Amino acid sequence: MKIKRVNSDNEAQIQNILEQAPQYSKNISGKLPSSTAAKETFNALPPNCSYIQKHILLLVDDDEKNIGLIDLIEGFPERTIAYLGLLLLSESRQGVGLG
Repeated sequence: MKIKRVNSDNEAQIQNILEQAPQYSKNISGKLPSSTAAKETFNALPPNCSYIQKHILLLVDDDEKNIGLIDLIEGFPERTIAYLGLLLLSESRQGVGLG
């Protein structure tokens, strides 16, 4: 598995991962991911943080297929801590020993 840093130019890839894990969205909001879920993921920040601290990472399998995402905030809640906001695998890849 590879980890690849992405930006808002990769919004469609992030949206696809979110749509491949609909149960996560149902558990959080009670509904399927919205058409703007990826944009919301890129824009979500904790208090007093900047976008320079935010890292969205794609998890890519050996066949170059995107299978998950990581949302990480560097330096939150303290300078020496990295906050893992989300670690999400597409549902077809959950429960198969990747975590």
